[in-house]
Amino acid sequence: MSPPEAPTATPLPVATAVPAPTAAAPSGSGTSHTVKSGEWLFSIARQYGVSPYTLAQVNGIGAPYTIHPGQVLMIPSGGTAPVPGAGGTYTVQRGDTIFSIARKLGKTPSAIINANNLANANFIFPGQVLRIP
Repeated sequence: MSPPEAPTATPLPVATAVPAPTAAAPSGSGTSHTVKSGEWLFSIARQYGVSPYTLAQVNGIGAPYTIHPGQVLMIPSGGTAPVPGAGGTYTVQRGDTIFSIARKLGKTPSAIINANNLANANFIFPGQVLRIP
């Protein structure tokens, strides 16, 4: 009887980081910033005087807010309220609530909550950019 064969290790595939896709800034809609090595979202936001959370939201960046050198970020230029019924975005002002925004824009609170995937509709902040359906 021969001795049992020793198991052999099969190499596992190695995961590699893939940079986030970069988007060119739409023409005429604010400023763009190309990320340089060593920069981070919060320092870029401070440089342009915008909320880091707004900067993340405008650029579709979620937690943990990772950015990559060469990535082009759209810098919001201060949102304005869209025409009621027209859709677009709305920048939250001090004192706003989802209910007051919905009423002002002729939308339902639930439509705004769903369009922005808000887990807690009571947690919005000045400078936050909301999608308006």
